[in-house]
Amino acid sequence: MKAITRGLGALLRSHDRLADLTYGLSILAVAAIALVTSLEVVMRYAFNAPLGWSGDSVMVALSVLTFLAVPRITRENAHVAMTFAVDGAPPPVRVALARLGNAAGFAVCGICGWYGADAALQHYQTGVQMITVTAWPKWWVTGTIAYGLLSAALYFLRHLLEAPRDAREHEWTGTYS
Repeated sequence: MKAITRGLGALLRSHDRLADLTYGLSILAVAAIALVTSLEVVMRYAFNAPLGWSGDSVMVALSVLTFLAVPRITRENAHVAMTFAVDGAPPPVRVALARLGNAAGFAVCGICGWYGADAALQHYQTGVQMITVTAWPKWWVTGTIAYGLLSAALYFLRHLLEAPRDAREHEWTGTYS
């Protein structure tokens, strides 16, 4: 049993490292977008020679960076949440709502990620390109969407399994967020 627990711990740490790596890639994508957009402005207005590929590149990078960042954001519970009703509820209700939210996040992200992975595989196998000035393989985008959603589903499951089972573990601080 200890070997299984140790192996699972290593797998979860690998998941965390992958989420950190893809989050770092998303930060680089933001920098690339800023650079490409600045270059486009300079080329368009200073040299009257706009870049034909910049708009498409930024569009793809925005989609990719979003879903590369999703896993780490989900791991840290840093996603947008409207917690005023939950925070004001009695502790047992808060625990139940947290568990329900994590279960719903797991189900929705898992199902959407599964369909995204299927689409990415089809795009890869058929060589579908995005219809833009610059032809981009569509699986680059659908693949990162699938990765982000499936990894987020795993984090929601981890949160669900780690959630407090006792209301005393989830005491209200008396503040609203």
